Amino acid sequence: MNNTLTLEQRHNRCLVYCPNQSAVDAVTSFLTFNRATAERRMGNIHWTSVPEACYKRTNLWNAVECPMGFWEAIIKEFRRKYDIRLIENRSLRIQKNCIPDWSRLDPNIQFRANQRKILEAMFAADRGRIIVPTAVGKSFLIQQYISLLPKARIIVTTSAQSVLIQLWENINKVLLGKAGIICSSKRFNTNARVLCVSTGTLQKFLKPQGEQDIDVVLADEIHELGSKRRIELIENIREAKMFGFSANAARPDKAEFRINGLFGPVLATMNYEEAVDKELVTPICVVWCPVLSNTDPTSFYTSSWQKERYGIWRYEKRNKAIADAAHLFGEEEQVLITVKTIDHALHLYKLLPDYQIVYSPKDYNELNRFRYLKGIDKVPMMTKEKLQYVKKQFERGKIKRIVSTSVWSRGVNFPNLSVLIRADASNSCIADTQWPGRAARKQDGKEVSLVFDFSDEFSPLFHRKAIERRKRYAEHGWTQMSLHQLKELWKRSNE
Repeated sequence: MNNTLTLEQRHNRCLVYCPNQSAVDAVTSFLTFNRATAERRMGNIHWTSVPEACYKRTNLWNAVECPMGFWEAIIKEFRRKYDIRLIENRSLRIQKNCIPDWSRLDPNIQFRANQRKILEAMFAADRGRIIVPTAVGKSFLIQQYISLLPKARIIVTTSAQSVLIQLWENINKVLLGKAGIICSSKRFNTNARVLCVSTGTLQKFLKPQGEQDIDVVLADEIHELGSKRRIELIENIREAKMFGFSANAARPDKAEFRINGLFGPVLATMNYEEAVDKELVTPICVVWCPVLSNTDPTSFYTSSWQKERYGIWRYEKRNKAIADAAHLFGEEEQVLITVKTIDHALHLYKLLPDYQIVYSPKDYNELNRFRYLKGIDKVPMMTKEKLQYVKKQFERGKIKRIVSTSVWSRGVNFPNLSVLIRADASNSCIADTQWPGRAARKQDGKEVSLVFDFSDEFSPLFHRKAIERRKRYAEHGWTQMSLHQLKELWKRSNE
């Protein structure tokens, strides 16, 4: 009796031939995950799950097709139950164009810990994921990978345009201005061998299915590519090598299963404690500030949006605790306060008028809703040029005080930043990694980065969210202490 499960590679697709209907059912079940989905009902968020297939049926009753990234996972899942037969076909063009020319490596470059090993692993593979903490040097790896492949046609993609533009600027330094970029806000050198293309633009950029001439796809921040539409866009690139970079191995909706199936196995991984030991990032200490009250300002509201507005963004006691934390630091320290909305930023601005507000230019019209706030007329209009200027000045340490929405949660490099105040109260594994990572860059004289967070004990809802953040910080191995303990340490160090 035939008990062989056959896997056949067709460029970036994997055909799985099953010996019987039972095997078909088992394979299709394995290639289906339950995506967690949020639904808003009567102003409240309710979570449910929706099955999402990561395969397609073929004309053959016993064969299904899926991305090649599932190849190793299928073997591991079914090798004890079935005999596994492998048929591997690789593109000769891609193999030829993706032979690294190490003589092109700048002799003055000094690799940090494990970076050369990661590059070597990428050159030896057809696909894979690199999961390393923020500030370890993913952009550097992308630049060096590209520089060593002078013949390959390469696409660099990510979802956030600010990140894409930063990647393009970095790559252009290596390629002497020969890289191109295509996104909604910028088009330059669109026929270049190396192109930075936003995921939102991929659909317009890609040629009809099966006619691609792309050799490599390098995707940054792949934890943000989890939507079905974005994944399917990248799946249409049928022949290229596929590599993804991220600081997060998981997503709240569990879509990492589908992302892993597109980009394949982990080629390199490093946790935050390892990165600190290798002196790649600065140690992080999370300081917890209590927000106490005998009353819960959110108890009158039922919708989650109203609870956030009156319990987080406009709650005077909480905003005072945030301002008090900011006032702990003198003019020599660079401080970044994170918020979720312009609403919150403007209420903090009343208490911290020496801070500049940074937000997305597309949100400028929202300011008109808050004209009743004192001092609102002093908040500058945020154009793309203004945002870029402020970012450069903050990077250089010329500007010291910023309140930022999520426009700066990724794709920025602030080596002088040593104090991050999380006023946003966001509750996700991505935000809890990305925001503290803004303060993790190595810099001479920076021994530790402080991240302030708030326990929000006045509200059972927000207190539970703070506990979730505490757990995620602990998973990263970050030191945590109370504000009182920090003040005691400062007091003893000054005696």
